[in-house]
Amino acid sequence: MIKASAKANLGIARDVDPSIRNTDVDRVMAQVGLDNLDISPAHKLSTGERQKLCLGRAILLQPNLVLLDEPIANLDPNATEQGEDLIRQCNRQGANVIFSSHQLAQVQRLAEHIIFLDKGEIKENGPVDPFLNQPQTPAEKRYLHQELLND
Repeated sequence: MIKASAKANLGIARDVDPSIRNTDVDRVMAQVGLDNLDISPAHKLSTGERQKLCLGRAILLQPNLVLLDEPIANLDPNATEQGEDLIRQCNRQGANVIFSSHQLAQVQRLAEHIIFLDKGEIKENGPVDPFLNQPQTPAEKRYLHQELLND
């Protein structure tokens, strides 16, 4: 975030794509539910509002790939639902979305494919449903049973 309003933070996307108009910025501000906070300083927004602002940049720029690290961590249920909807929207716009998450329910709601890492190594790689319902490795089984993976 730059030290400026929420709208100015979203508007910096014009530095990457000068064809983005003010009306596009206004549309995305409303789309992410921040139109009532457009003149608010971005650094004073809540964590969830800042995350929505960042997802708004991705929606505005329409990239081919969006990388997210725990994008919905530590948010209340309402902000989580809104954030997940924005992630789905990025995907509907044609972006490949790759995200990390420790929340199995979120993975189940959002992901189509999973890469399971244990001690820095890929242990599973494939569609989500078999991962959740037919675990293949001891690490995966322990993880799905919410056991600590420290041995």
